[in-house]
Amino acid sequence: MSAVTTDVSPVELLAARVDRAVSAAMQLDDAARDIAIEVKDATEAFHREALVTIVQHLKADPRGKELLFELVDDEGVYGLLTLHGIVRTPPLVRAEQALAAVRPYLESHGGDVELVDIDNGVAKVRLLGSCNGCSMSSQTLTNAVQTALVDNVPEIAGIEVVPTEPEPTLIAPESLFRRPDGDLATNGAPGSTHETTPATTAAAAAASHHDPSASGRDGWVRGPALLELPDPGLVRTDLDGGSFIVVHDGGVITAFRNECGHLGLELDDAEVGRGRVVCDHHGFQFDVMTGAGLTDPDAGLDPIPSRVEGVHVWLRPPEHR
Repeated sequence: MSAVTTDVSPVELLAARVDRAVSAAMQLDDAARDIAIEVKDATEAFHREALVTIVQHLKADPRGKELLFELVDDEGVYGLLTLHGIVRTPPLVRAEQALAAVRPYLESHGGDVELVDIDNGVAKVRLLGSCNGCSMSSQTLTNAVQTALVDNVPEIAGIEVVPTEPEPTLIAPESLFRRPDGDLATNGAPGSTHETTPATTAAAAAASHHDPSASGRDGWVRGPALLELPDPGLVRTDLDGGSFIVVHDGGVITAFRNECGHLGLELDDAEVGRGRVVCDHHGFQFDVMTGAGLTDPDAGLDPIPSRVEGVHVWLRPPEHR
C-alpha cells in the first residue's frame, strides 16, 4: 500500500485544526461560547507574556539574537510571533494591502488612489483619475478609501486628501546621462562625442542644487546623484529622518526605509534585480516598485516618497513632511 503524500506543511495542518476548533466554538450557545472564548484569550495572553520574555532575553545577547533570527525563519515560529503581535507588519504595508482590496472598486469608477504617508494616525492619500474630478464622485470614493484604511489598519483614525502632483519614478535609461540643457554627458554615454563645457557644468551644478521646496513642495531632501546609482543596485542615504535606501532597477527608482520587512535588519548589501530587492540576511524578497513582501505578504518594506529632479533623486522622509 503506497503512502499518501501531501504538500500541506505540519504548521498549516495545525493552523487548520485551530480554525476548525474556533469555528465550532462560535456555534455554541451564548454561555458556552463566552467560556470558550475566555479560555482562548486567557491562554493566548499567557503564552504572549512568556514569548515576550523569551524574545527580550534572546535579543539582549549577541548569541541569542543570532539564534532568534534563525528561529524566525521557521514558518511556525514566525506565525506564532506574528499572531501575538511580537513581529508586526509596518502600517504602511498593511495600508497598501487594504487599498489593494478597494482598488478594483475605484478603477470601476475610473479612479485610483496613492498612499503618500501615515502621520499621527492620519493617512495622507492622493486621489487619481475621476477620483480627482467632480466633488460628488470624489467624496463617494474618498469614503470608500477611508473605510478600507480605518477598518483594516488600527493605527489609522482618518484620512487627508493631498493635492495631485507628479512624482515620476520611471526614467528612461538615457536620461541618466543627459545634462539639463538636453545634451548627453560624456561620462558613460555610449558613443557620445559631446564635450563638457563650463556652461554645461554650471547648468548641471545649478540643477543639482535646485531645492524642490522653493516651488512650494516642502519637506523634500536631496538624495544621491543619478550617476551614483548602480543599475541594478541601491545606495544607502542617511538623513535626519533616519536611514533609507534608494533602489534602481532598469530605470525604476524608488526609496524605502533601511529596514528589512522581515526582522528590521539593514539592507545595505541587499541584491537588486528582476523587479526584486533580496535581503542578504535571510533571503526575503520584496517588490522593487511597492516594497510589498514577495516571500511573505505580511513582511514588506516601508516606502517613502521619491522623485527625480535635475541630476539627483529627492526624498521626503517622515520627519520632513
